[in-house]
Amino acid sequence: MTEDELLDAANDVFTRLREDCPAVPNASYTVHFEPHMTSLAYATAWYYDINPVIQDPTYVGHDFEIALDPDVTWHNGPCRTLPRGSYDLKTTLLHEMIHGVGILSSIRADKSAMPTSYDLQLRDVDEQPVVDTSFHAAFGQSLHVNNVDVYNPSFYQSGSSFSHYMHSGVMDYAQHTSECTRHIDDDVRRMLQAVGYDCAPASHDPLPIILGVAGVLLVGVLIAVFACRKKEKGRMDRPLLS
Repeated sequence: MTEDELLDAANDVFTRLREDCPAVPNASYTVHFEPHMTSLAYATAWYYDINPVIQDPTYVGHDFEIALDPDVTWHNGPCRTLPRGSYDLKTTLLHEMIHGVGILSSIRADKSAMPTSYDLQLRDVDEQPVVDTSFHAAFGQSLHVNNVDVYNPSFYQSGSSFSHYMHSGVMDYAQHTSECTRHIDDDVRRMLQAVGYDCAPASHDPLPIILGVAGVLLVGVLIAVFACRKKEKGRMDRPLLS
């Protein structure tokens, strides 16, 4: 697959994301294959203060960047033709783009945080916020963002905790090789609403297509934050771990 074909696939995915949630503004992004990666894919999302720069029309750089491992068996075609043992390219791109537009936590294993707008929407069962400049709840505690249960295992998982929801779907913390998803679901819409995009839930969600269990890929959210301070620009990298 050439990088031109990869960019075409990314453009198709982002177009569908904006059709599902027109409130997401047009974005500037790059997508490329990166040799010698130790992870399947990663996205670098840029932030201004607590907000992703995609929400700042004056920012002239790329809003986010996505890199993928060229040695992975990628499928770039219809869901019905997804081969056993292959990862669906557009499912992975959709997942990473959702992180890129703002569904991304900065909470670390020591509970420190340089909070994103997403972090500030995390709530406990009593509807109390759990993040200011650090995380004040417990690992394993039930948390949600806009009534969407958030993945928070008892032991912090760099690469999974907080930036995913709890059920199967495009923002699950694990992706099956057999999974093929082209559209966001209502819970993704609710999460996007929480960070500033007016995405009305659909009356009927398109269901992800599962062609049979052929393996599991852990979806990572290893966060590295650089200069993400008030009124300064920063970035967050989130590898997709294999």
